Amino acid sequence: NVGIGLATGMAVAGKIGSDDQVKISLLGPVVNVASRLENLTKVVDGHVLLDEETASKISNAKRRLGIVKPYGMDATVNVYELLSGTQLQENLDRYRLYENALESFESGDLDVAAELLGQLKNDSMAEMLRRAVQNNITDGVIRLDEK
Repeated sequence: NVGIGLATGMAVAGKIGSDDQVKISLLGPVVNVASRLENLTKVVDGHVLLDEETASKISNAKRRLGIVKPYGMDATVNVYELLSGTQLQENLDRYRLYENALESFESGDLDVAAELLGQLKNDSMAEMLRRAVQNNITDGVIRLDEK
């Protein structure tokens, strides 16, 4: 399994180190966001996660996972999962149920969100949202406790 995090924005690329041991490195907030999205793939069993700007530039199938505050970051990220057309068709009802639960969570209706999430089994993203609902998070942001 491979996890990929994609974020769009400005970064600085360059060589660091001595002539005999040169490394290419990327620096900038967008690099940190992409790294946190890549780490999040392990938590949500997603293969490719995107920030909102990246998601807005592609026409492929995708689903919105929610507004996430990655561990150690002040900013929030609107996270999307890149899907194949087959994934989308095979899981459309489940994805719609999650989307309705997410909308309820973001609007502060935690009882409805909990009820809808109770219908989703074996969905790691739903489990993360379920924990946010159980913690009575009312600002609609899913907080990550670790990298």
